[in-house]
Amino acid sequence: MPENFDVNRALVLDEPFVPTLHNPTLIPLTEAISNQQIHPSDRCLVTTIEDTPLVVDLLPMAYYHTVQGTLNDTPWLFSFCLICNAGSCFSPIIDGKPYQFMATGVYNGMTLLQDEETKSIWHHMTGTCLHGELNGKTLPLLQMLRHMTIEQAHTAYPDAVLMQTPLPEPIQAIRGEITKLHNDPTLMFDAETEATIGQEDGRLPRLEAGIGVITPAQKRFYPIRWLNMADNFVIDTMNDRHLLVYICPTTGDPHAYYVDAESAEWRGEVLKLDNGDTLQDAVLYDPDGNLKPIEQPLQHYQRWYSFAFTFPYGDIYQA
Repeated sequence: MPENFDVNRALVLDEPFVPTLHNPTLIPLTEAISNQQIHPSDRCLVTTIEDTPLVVDLLPMAYYHTVQGTLNDTPWLFSFCLICNAGSCFSPIIDGKPYQFMATGVYNGMTLLQDEETKSIWHHMTGTCLHGELNGKTLPLLQMLRHMTIEQAHTAYPDAVLMQTPLPEPIQAIRGEITKLHNDPTLMFDAETEATIGQEDGRLPRLEAGIGVITPAQKRFYPIRWLNMADNFVIDTMNDRHLLVYICPTTGDPHAYYVDAESAEWRGEVLKLDNGDTLQDAVLYDPDGNLKPIEQPLQHYQRWYSFAFTFPYGDIYQA
């Protein structure tokens, strides 16, 4: 749970940064790739709504910040903050009533959401209402978001659907520059964003990239830099279970999986686990080479400051 919210330090605008995208068209991912509507190397976010994998191009999420739609009769809300690099997938239903959300502010260097109905202010990562009429309410979390490439998503989820999102031509033209920002260690905050930052946790540099793993009992941050020094994977213990934290060789993105293994070794770019499973390009296979369902705790690929502000009593993985 974030520390107490200081509304006087928050930057809240009267209008959203960009209007929320509502009810985008969904098409089979296979069809989009076949029609060259999206490139296999494009970065994306992947989640699951009512057993249907949903793939979202990272660029539109970086532009819109919030997207709302319905899949399998289930309303959903995506939020994403390009600065802190984290996002979530919520249900926008509160006490049986649907709400509409928009990104209108910044606090502690992270995007703030606001509902149109009451103008209450919400944390974009936890779904907690921080200020306003609905203070104390929390949006139900539907699923976390996985960072992948389109090709990885298609391999892991061949039946996935892709969210089609219209974008202004100038944004399309700078795709590479925008997607690089999500882990750029030299990113500078503008003066207005800097003014929203509270007392920081100095155990790591503010912009250190890593993966925050969240369970009811533990909150732990794994810096990518330290994982790189540990041969790009560690097998840790959380909730009395083995947790594999792994850096994908293709993208450099971190992922965390519960595994029934105690050790692993690299064979080229394939990570071989001692139970016979293999992890290749962020996709898990059983000993017979079949796709294996993954089990993952809640996790956010994020910067240190966003983890520390959101989970102020979290710990840092120590090798």
